[in-house]
Amino acid sequence: MAIALDFTLTEASNGLSLTFTETTGDAAGGYDGTPVFSDVANTRFEWELPDTNLVKISVGYLPAQNASPNGTHVFISEDIGLNTIGSGVYTLTYKVYTDACAQGAACITSGVEYIVTGSGYTILYNGNAYTTNDIFIGVTGITDYTIQSGSGTINGIEASATKDFVLYRKAEKCIQGLLLTKCNKCDCGDDLYDAAMELLADFQGALVAGTIGNNKCANDTLLRIDTNCANICNDCTGGGCI
Repeated sequence: MAIALDFTLTEASNGLSLTFTETTGDAAGGYDGTPVFSDVANTRFEWELPDTNLVKISVGYLPAQNASPNGTHVFISEDIGLNTIGSGVYTLTYKVYTDACAQGAACITSGVEYIVTGSGYTILYNGNAYTTNDIFIGVTGITDYTIQSGSGTINGIEASATKDFVLYRKAEKCIQGLLLTKCNKCDCGDDLYDAAMELLADFQGALVAGTIGNNKCANDTLLRIDTNCANICNDCTGGGCI
C-alpha cells in the first residue's frame, strides 16, 4: 500500500463524543505524494466494541488537506450503535479508497477490496448486489460488474490502519460522583467510601494496563467498573442507587 495511515481518537471530557483526527502526513509526506489527499474518493470506519461486537460505519469523511491534521470527524454514541459511550477498549479500523474502476473497464482485481461510491448507486458483481458504501472482494476471473441503478463508481482500497483506544470517561464520572458524596453533610458510612476507593484502585489499574498494552485487563476491568459503580447504593440520597 502506498501510504501509511495514522490517526488519533479523543474522548470528550463529558464522555458524549469521540473526535477522530487523521494525522497521516504533512506537506512533506503522506498525502503529499501518491496519492494526494484529493484522490481519496471514500473512507470507511469499522469499530470493534468492548463486548467484541463489530460495527461497520461509513460516514463520508474525506481528508481536507495534505497538512497534519488532514481532517477530523466527531462521532456520537448513536453513530456506533450505542446509547452511551461505555468504558473499555475500542478498536478502530480506518480504510481509505482511491482508484476508481468504471463499469466495462474490466479492472476489478482478485483479492482487492472495493467500496461502492455514489448515493443510491447499486451494482451487481459475482451474482451479488451491492449498494452505497457496501464493500466486496474481487474474485479470480471476474473483472467487471454491471450497474443496476443510480450512478457512481467503485473504488479500490488504498490503505488500512487499526488502533486500540482505552475509553474511560463513564467509569471516571461514576467514581467521581461517589467520591463527591463526601461533600454532603450527612455521614454515608464507611461502606460507600470503601467501595468507592476499591473502584478507584481498579480504575487506576485499568489505565496502567492500557498504557502498557494489556488491553484484556484494561477492558475487563473497565467493563466491571461500569457495571458495579452504577449499582452501589448511597444512603445519603435516601437509600437509592446511583
